[in-house]
Amino acid sequence: MTRRPKTPNRAFATLLTTHGVSHKSLAFRVNQLAAEEDMQTSYNHSSVARWIDGSVPKDPVPRFIARALGERLGRTVTVGEIGMAAAADEAVCWDFPRDRAEAVGHVLAHWSTCARPGGPFAVRGYHVAVTRWLAVPADRFDWPPSPPGHQSCPTRTDEIRQAAEQARQWDTQFGGGNTLMQSASRFVRETMPLLATAYDQTCGQPLLSTLAELVRTMGWAAFDNGHSVQAQQCFIQALRLARAGQDVEMGAYVLATMALHTLLEGAPDEALDMAQGAYYQGRHHASRRVLAFAKLAEARALARLGDATGATTALSRAESWLDKITPETRDPAGSPTSPTPVSRRTLSTSSVTCANPAPPWPGTPGRTPSRTPRQPAPWGCAWPPRPPRRARPGTSNGPSRTESSLWTSSDG
Repeated sequence: MTRRPKTPNRAFATLLTTHGVSHKSLAFRVNQLAAEEDMQTSYNHSSVARWIDGSVPKDPVPRFIARALGERLGRTVTVGEIGMAAAADEAVCWDFPRDRAEAVGHVLAHWSTCARPGGPFAVRGYHVAVTRWLAVPADRFDWPPSPPGHQSCPTRTDEIRQAAEQARQWDTQFGGGNTLMQSASRFVRETMPLLATAYDQTCGQPLLSTLAELVRTMGWAAFDNGHSVQAQQCFIQALRLARAGQDVEMGAYVLATMALHTLLEGAPDEALDMAQGAYYQGRHHASRRVLAFAKLAEARALARLGDATGATTALSRAESWLDKITPETRDPAGSPTSPTPVSRRTLSTSSVTCANPAPPWPGTPGRTPSRTPRQPAPWGCAWPPRPPRRARPGTSNGPSRTESSLWTSSDG
């Protein structure tokens, strides 16, 4: 779990001082409230002092603290009022639990509220998720038996798959900040309670995989709209859902997307590790399109690091994967929403610019802008492809920036 730098919690300290709340009495009451929910805690006055200094206990302890103070003050006290709301949300959203049930619970907790913390992008927020997925890309899990008479799962899975595809099309045509993408976000929140139901393998695997794709799409839409931290949280959740669904191909797809996101936030070294990890973990499981996308992300990271030879080699490898796609090629059934990476023509134009990547955006050393620049740039390394807004179906306006435009159906 990624922790914020400790800074004194002045809001919490002021609340205790103003109302004369004893550290010992507060710790005692928090222990009582935890015991009511079958939690073993042993907080004391030193614990309260650490909270004042900036330490934040794991959820749901901040709720116990707020409730205890509310009882003392005779009014409702929120977690935000005691200065622990953002950290508590971060603990739930950025973690990558090893336990499958705990991971599903974290995803449910995140999407049960509309509140989303902001802040700058932090590449360290990806470290735990990437490390644990590379170690175990698919949960070792015994699925429960199929419940008798259960027929709703295929229907709901098809609905989620269609929603993911529709959201990707909306992002391609209108960008991530339009009202249509907001309706897609509401659909995600309404759909997530399905995770609380026990499904057999036939229903559970496609359900988790399609949810992972939908959350990944929402993550890119958030990044397109300038909310990089929200995008980071969505990508981590999508990666964990793919692992819970034992879908290595979807996990490789999500990790390659995370690599592109990390690159565009000015961390090409970490992006390179992610792209290479996505490729090598997915090479025996993922479709050729996904492997080509991973190699493209690797090429862009190598170009940003100044390795022209490595970037050219990676682009050549991506092109070779695209050459193997024929009209008869079909994506694995386990990933019905698999992406179709860039076409061979696009890779050919990219090979020139990757050898000589453009400098970072003026005024922000080492960081690429998340908005479309004023001057057009060759598509390949300088910044992410972004399509022209409101493009008409069937027309081609050249290279584009939106992540969705990395896919084209012309390759089979």
